[in-house]
Amino acid sequence: AIDFVKLYADIYSTLTQKGFNCYFFTNGVQRDNLTLYKILEYLNLSSDRIMSPTDTNKGKSFIKMLSQFGFIISSRLHTSISAYSLKIPTIALAWDDKIPLFYKSIGYTERCIDILQSNNKNYLIDLVSNTWSNGYDNEKYNNYRKTVFDSLNNISFTI
Repeated sequence: AIDFVKLYADIYSTLTQKGFNCYFFTNGVQRDNLTLYKILEYLNLSSDRIMSPTDTNKGKSFIKMLSQFGFIISSRLHTSISAYSLKIPTIALAWDDKIPLFYKSIGYTERCIDILQSNNKNYLIDLVSNTWSNGYDNEKYNNYRKTVFDSLNNISFTI
């Protein structure tokens, strides 16, 4: 079994030691909040390292908060999708099939790593640095947006 508290604590420690200014993000899901507070306790950090939307039932609050980040490491699909939509460089720690499928669809499979392999600190630092530096290719980004737009236009509703 994966010790998520230690995993995220190690990622945080590794990135902060390399000079990254890191915060923890939660969208307010109770299980995530509990894990987050265990991570903070493990690292002996205060809750000022947490960013959470003011109203978890409103997408606007989520997007507004997310848009403040310059880079995101996520293990949640909707955070990855939202970050990509905002052109915020992101990598994902995959724990199911949905996240890798999304990264494959946008053409960045290398930015989605199996959560079991995320303990390779050198690889993680290199991936964060490269992703942050390179951002997203505009052609890939625009092609993906067109694909989404076209698929939404082809949806037919039957009543």
